[in-house]
Amino acid sequence: AKRFEGVSSEKQHDQNFMKEFCEVFGVDPYRIEWQFKVKKAGHSIKWGDGLLPGMALFEMKSRGRNLDEAYEQAAEYIALMPQDWAVPQFVIISDFATVHVHVRASGERHSFPLSQMAGNLDVLLPLAGYEARAVAQENEANEAAAEKIGRLHDRMKADGYTGADLESYLVRLLFCLFADDTGLFGENQRFLDLLRNTRVDGSTLHDELVALFETLNTYELTRAKNLPERFRGFPYVNGDLFAGGLARYYFDEEGRKQLLELAEDDWRLIKPSIFGSLFQAIMHHEDEGAAPRSRKRRELGAHYTSEVNILKVIRPLFLNELWAEFELAQRNRTKLGLLHDRLAKMQFFDPACGCGNFLVVAYRELRLLELAIIEQLYGGGKSQSDVALMVRLDVDQFHGIEIDSTAARIATVAMWLTDHQMNLQLERLGSYMHRLPLKKRPNIHAGNALKVDWVAVLPPRDGCVVMGNPPFLGYSNQSKDQRAELAEVFS
Repeated sequence: AKRFEGVSSEKQHDQNFMKEFCEVFGVDPYRIEWQFKVKKAGHSIKWGDGLLPGMALFEMKSRGRNLDEAYEQAAEYIALMPQDWAVPQFVIISDFATVHVHVRASGERHSFPLSQMAGNLDVLLPLAGYEARAVAQENEANEAAAEKIGRLHDRMKADGYTGADLESYLVRLLFCLFADDTGLFGENQRFLDLLRNTRVDGSTLHDELVALFETLNTYELTRAKNLPERFRGFPYVNGDLFAGGLARYYFDEEGRKQLLELAEDDWRLIKPSIFGSLFQAIMHHEDEGAAPRSRKRRELGAHYTSEVNILKVIRPLFLNELWAEFELAQRNRTKLGLLHDRLAKMQFFDPACGCGNFLVVAYRELRLLELAIIEQLYGGGKSQSDVALMVRLDVDQFHGIEIDSTAARIATVAMWLTDHQMNLQLERLGSYMHRLPLKKRPNIHAGNALKVDWVAVLPPRDGCVVMGNPPFLGYSNQSKDQRAELAEVFS
């Protein structure tokens, strides 16, 4: 900041500025592509100032020039980039006096004087590799939580509590754990308080949980007038998540302690896109009898497609195009409105969806784009009712087929939890919203995608995206039934 104080000429100093800017974050300036070129229709060539592939696009201007125009210029370069280019996460614009940082994934914009750069580093920390460390920590948190649920699962199963009741019990608990730390139950830790107020020996825990599940499945106006105070603050959830009875499980002191430990963790750190598959891996062991801790349990991380790889599929498939359309429409309300209309009509289908990883990540990324559109169209300072009318994307635009009925249930819950997490992001507009009771649900069909007619799940239409990472076994590893299915499909 001191070195470039008083500098004003782009031509004389732009490369020195970008070079030293990168060195602040430990980025080798030799990675910068100076004066990179993109081609416009008709083969005319445009030249950008600097590009860190996959990370940042720099556009420099002389002091006092219009930086909004510079951003529109940068947005055009991004829209013209070939599909095999690694599209940058950030657009960084400066006239040596001011720095503008645009975070493309979230639509956030940050502006600060160069003299105050030291106090505004947080948004740019991914340049220094901190995002990768955060992802590693998130994965550790997900695996630790999955292991804890695994121990509770094993305990209940060892006591003879098995099958659909066990699966349903744990899926309901999973929803409550998320809801308790993210405001879905109103006050945070309401569920934790309910657990703490049960007998230490665990003898009253099942009855309290069943009463809670019944409360969550009952519309507020139809609840018993003498409903105990401890249940009254819980909302009506709907969505059939808490419908139906459960066989009695006799918690003991250790089982109660395990559930309490789960509830005391901060579930805001857990990502539905990863956790669902870890949760499934715990509840289903293909080789369960082989060892106390099966191969599948030991290899928790190997049974889901990572977010990094999901993004490698969905960005070039549809996300890059949508973001490019947004960036070219920034100041045009009509074009922004048409893009919003387009998002609201699109349908997304994963025919081998597992626990919904692709659907969850796609929904999250699309909600971030929608939030950026809404901010451009309407700005902030909105009420909860205003915000609710602005949001048009919903989980019923997402469809899947999954052969494992438990995974299909987890995918549905993961989508609801992601929807809630994205609704909290709306605080950027001045107020968040929640969608309780749950009125819409993702269309996850439990069945064999090699036998189900996909048209019955989602009729083909314009704006329908098919995506996923179907499971594959080499021919020698396929069962007799799998080989027969393959023959049937290819006939």
